[in-house]
Amino acid sequence: MPHAPRFVAGVTNLRGKALPVIDLRKRFDLPQGQETKDSRIVTVDVHGVKGGTVADGVSEVLRVAEETIEPPSPII
Repeated sequence: MPHAPRFVAGVTNLRGKALPVIDLRKRFDLPQGQETKDSRIVTVDVHGVKGGTVADGVSEVLRVAEETIEPPSPII
């Protein structure tokens, strides 16, 4: 995508809305993965901001309440 950060893989249409898709491998400078028939775009909603991330595969879909998510360790 022109003028977008290198980790933006593109956009996808979800129920008539365009969502940016982020490749987290590129975002965190990890080795490039291969796109396979199992690759998916996982949609996320973080504080009302919706987007997608590239995933190697998906085995289950869950809705997780925000209050059940713990902050990362201070070491991180």
